[in-house]
Amino acid sequence: MRNAYSGYTYQKHITQILLSIMDVERNISKIEIEAKVDDNFDDLLVHINNEQYSFQIKDFEDVTLEQLIIDGENLIIRGKAHKLSKNKNIVFFKNIDIVPNAKVLDFDCFKKDNLHIISMSRADVDFFIDDLYNGNLNRKFEIENYLSKTLDNRIWIIDKSDLPSLKTYSTDLQQESIKINHTLVEFDKLLLIEGKPGVGKSHFVNSLVEIYPLNILYRFWVGNQESDYQERLKFQNFLQDLNVKLFHDLKNREIYDLFKEIQRRKLTLIIDGLDHIENYNNNELNRFVNFIEQLKEHCKIVVLSRPLVAKLDWQKQILENWNKKQTEFVLEELFHITDFTTQKEIFYLTQGYPILVKYVTEFYKLNKKLPETGQLQDIDCFYESIIKNEKGKYSLSIFLCTNSYIMYSELDLFLGEAKYYVEEFIGEHPYLFETKLNRVSLFHDSFNTYLRNKSTNYKALNDKATDLVYDSIISLNKKFLSRFSLFKLTNQQRKEIAKKFSNITIFEQIIKDSIDIEAIRTFYFDLRDCMSDYKFDDFEISHYYDLSLIINLIYRDHTSTPDGFLYTYTQSLLFNGYTEEHITSSGYLFSMLFYVKTNDPILLYNKVSNDNYSTDHFHLRLEGDVDKEEYFFIRNAKVITKTKMLKFLKYRLYFGDYLKWFMENLFLHQKRYKGLEELSDSLDLFLEGFESKGSIKLAKFLDKYPNSYYSADRYLNDVKKNLIAAGCEVSNIEKNEYNHLTLEELILKNKEEGSFKLGNKIHEYMRLALHQKKKIDLASISLFWTKYYNRKDYTLYSLPKALKALHKNNFLTLNECIIIITKIQDVSEKGYRYLLGEFIELYQPSEIMPCIEKLNLNNLSLQWFLLPTKYINSFSHKVYSFAINQLLKANRTESIEIEEIRNGLLSTRLKDIEPKFSITKTKIRVDKSDNIIKELKNSKILFQVYVDREKDRFKETSEERLNKGYIYPSDFDLIKENKLSPIDISKLADSDSSSLVFTELFEIYEKNEVTNNFSQILYNAIIGKTWRGEYNYMLAYTSGHILYMIEKYRSKNEFEEAVKSFKKFIQLSLIEINWSK
Repeated sequence: MRNAYSGYTYQKHITQILLSIMDVERNISKIEIEAKVDDNFDDLLVHINNEQYSFQIKDFEDVTLEQLIIDGENLIIRGKAHKLSKNKNIVFFKNIDIVPNAKVLDFDCFKKDNLHIISMSRADVDFFIDDLYNGNLNRKFEIENYLSKTLDNRIWIIDKSDLPSLKTYSTDLQQESIKINHTLVEFDKLLLIEGKPGVGKSHFVNSLVEIYPLNILYRFWVGNQESDYQERLKFQNFLQDLNVKLFHDLKNREIYDLFKEIQRRKLTLIIDGLDHIENYNNNELNRFVNFIEQLKEHCKIVVLSRPLVAKLDWQKQILENWNKKQTEFVLEELFHITDFTTQKEIFYLTQGYPILVKYVTEFYKLNKKLPETGQLQDIDCFYESIIKNEKGKYSLSIFLCTNSYIMYSELDLFLGEAKYYVEEFIGEHPYLFETKLNRVSLFHDSFNTYLRNKSTNYKALNDKATDLVYDSIISLNKKFLSRFSLFKLTNQQRKEIAKKFSNITIFEQIIKDSIDIEAIRTFYFDLRDCMSDYKFDDFEISHYYDLSLIINLIYRDHTSTPDGFLYTYTQSLLFNGYTEEHITSSGYLFSMLFYVKTNDPILLYNKVSNDNYSTDHFHLRLEGDVDKEEYFFIRNAKVITKTKMLKFLKYRLYFGDYLKWFMENLFLHQKRYKGLEELSDSLDLFLEGFESKGSIKLAKFLDKYPNSYYSADRYLNDVKKNLIAAGCEVSNIEKNEYNHLTLEELILKNKEEGSFKLGNKIHEYMRLALHQKKKIDLASISLFWTKYYNRKDYTLYSLPKALKALHKNNFLTLNECIIIITKIQDVSEKGYRYLLGEFIELYQPSEIMPCIEKLNLNNLSLQWFLLPTKYINSFSHKVYSFAINQLLKANRTESIEIEEIRNGLLSTRLKDIEPKFSITKTKIRVDKSDNIIKELKNSKILFQVYVDREKDRFKETSEERLNKGYIYPSDFDLIKENKLSPIDISKLADSDSSSLVFTELFEIYEKNEVTNNFSQILYNAIIGKTWRGEYNYMLAYTSGHILYMIEKYRSKNEFEEAVKSFKKFIQLSLIEINWSK
């Protein structure tokens, strides 16, 4: 049954491992889940090249090889026959004692005839996947989420092409281009093609990729407003891009492995724009140069660049102007100018200088005449001819003050009356600018260079602009937040901004009524980066703590995908009076706005491409999302005929969608067709509160359609939700909240719901208001941006220690602490199972267990026997009975892993566990090398010994981990031996690159040593970067652990101030807590 895949089943674990292999290795072409085949090996059908592999996945305990019998075409397991396929048959068991004698799909297995038996526990699967992704957590989580979403949408076939695309940077220039042939000089290994600005180097690449069809192309620049411009310039991203393009996977490889693969495939590397590295990332220029000089021994390399200051001993070819024929070709093909005389005059004026050909031709097309400049010697001559005076140069040099765009409306702010000159100039020469809606920037860097060299008053204007931007930001205006790092602010200005905004009260003020969360997210990420330019004592402890809380809040990303929510949100913004002036980010929201206003999806496409999402069928998916929003109400505007209903219900693939649509339509138009009475009657009963009766009636109708996938009550619930989304009043008991609440009221009423459900409610609320042409309090959506996230939100991992500090200082009762943890566990999809256990372990049993006893144990999410033995020893009869029954109920296969009961066996409860396990015939699975076997032999408990051959497969030594900058608790002794200081250990992360995970490490030092170095410890943990120096630490543990450490190592006043910040963090997360004070 495909329903077996709901939740986190063993089947899903095995599917996840195969999907991860498909993603990383790229050998598997297709995975079919619950395949429609004529055999019983149908859990999974995996396609590799021309072969197929059929899977059975068994979550059995105590299976032995002797219980597996091959009888003709069947595999008999415990007496039940499973028909074998004609493919390679693979059966996974959670645990079966085998001695491998073969390999299949790189798994050790026991092979018997055409059957391959694999033993792999859930933990083994997790280790295997971690090893596959080798620290690339973003991709690992992305694939996990992809599988969850795929199963949620009941998609049962996954093609390799369906996977989220691997991140590579776009190599398409953001301007139209044609191929121009130049004669290349003969070269052996490495050629530097050098050319003046605008000579057509980047466009010449089009010819190079034809000359060298087996190539890898990397551009350092594709356009001035491209959102990934800074990322393209980083050496590590360059290597990652090459790795993905070469291997189409995410394995971590040495540089030499890249060299070998390039050599093996006889590829040519084409690098465009090396001058951008020298100009904008000069610190890494030598890394690029060294890489190129080493690689040239393995392949041909062509590098295109403007003249460099750095002296490189490379063979060089100077790219010259176009000749007359080439110029005529461009004029005809690109600009459609065929008049011979005009072509001749343009060639004379420009001498075939490509950028001048473009500019002069654009001037001609606008003005129907050629500029009266005489023959132009270089690009500066053209600029000089159209900019008549110093005032013009001064005014235009506003574009030198930022590495980003400027809004047209901001010209008045920066220039005053001089804005009219710039506006007129842009109108006369639009080809010199890149314009996107209300945003304008220079089209070509040569114009930037000209203005910088020619403007005598540029510094004065830059000082004015930076002061205005600084004043705007410091006064909490949001206009320039997303461009904070792109204006040339002074070090002192940047530091003052960092101090002011590293304050959660200030954050609360700027997030309030914010409709552009991407702008605020960009600002704070840039702010965190800029703080690394300062010393640790430039900031206070409160700055570091508040910044960590803010970063955790803005990491919660509920909307950054180009789907129906974003489309409807953008339309709602426009309807409610917002314009492009209110959107200052350059991410998904502005890209969607650009699409809505221009019907051009190019910015969305580029954003999707650069953010790891697949662009396969991008336009079809976008069109489908938009159509779904636009036709949500239109589809039910007219009555659907009975004939049409009967016809469409025959389409098995879309049966469920059609059925729900028809039931909605019948309800909205109050129709009841003969022969389809069950559709109307079942829904009426369901909506009147007789849900069981309604489901039974619809189930009779579904019996006529055996291929319907859902149960009757699920169809009815979906129809009810859709009717509510359409604004219908479907209940006599409760009013439709979409019709009667403001957006703020809706969010606050439903704040305890999961973020997915609340996000869907907001989406439906906005869509209904648009349909009703009703203005809403759309700015209230800001409440949603920082809400605790349903899936993989690890920002509360450190909650137990925070609550301990709060309880100790009477801010919370012990009972409230437990309620808070339970609430977080309930709303989280995954990852918080032992949170309550961690909290309990912070107290002595005599302090905590009486409080636990008073609670409804059924409401607690706790693996009781994972608690240390002293807690188990303190269990009352009530707690023990509940814990042991819960454990046995969760392990109905009569077998339990040793770790689930180890501490119980070592406790005084062993005498109670023995008879319980004996009565239930429960066995304990234990590895042969485990010392507890001695204890088990002396008891009456049945146990099963196995050999864990995978146990050491993924292990590193403590020293290897320490050298890589991350640690496990087992490495603490090495840290002591090496006599690392508290400052040193604050730079160590866990294997997920999270900082300040192990606060207990600081307890090995004198308290004063930690206290006196506290600011530097926080600076390293929050502002510092991982051991390679490329990425910031994850801050998932800092929200609670810093609070805990402030209470332990700093003053009472500092702790009370930190508590105020933590309270705001919880409040902004939309988590309800009953504070004692």
